[in-house]
Amino acid sequence: MGQFIYLYEVATSYMGGLLGINTYDQPAVQLGKDATYALMGKPGYEAMAPKIQAVAKRDRKYVI
Repeated sequence: MGQFIYLYEVATSYMGGLLGINTYDQPAVQLGKDATYALMGKPGYEAMAPKIQAVAKRDRKYVI
């Protein structure tokens, strides 16, 4: 199973190279980290927290 996972990782890397896409650039991952830091109150991310809280919805149906 591990060999199949590795095969797909390598195939993704090669295909990204052929298409001119950086497969290791993950802007959405960084944005998620920044949003988490903002909601945790980490210094330097205070300006982002109000933007996130303005669109965050909590549905009681999904809250445990």
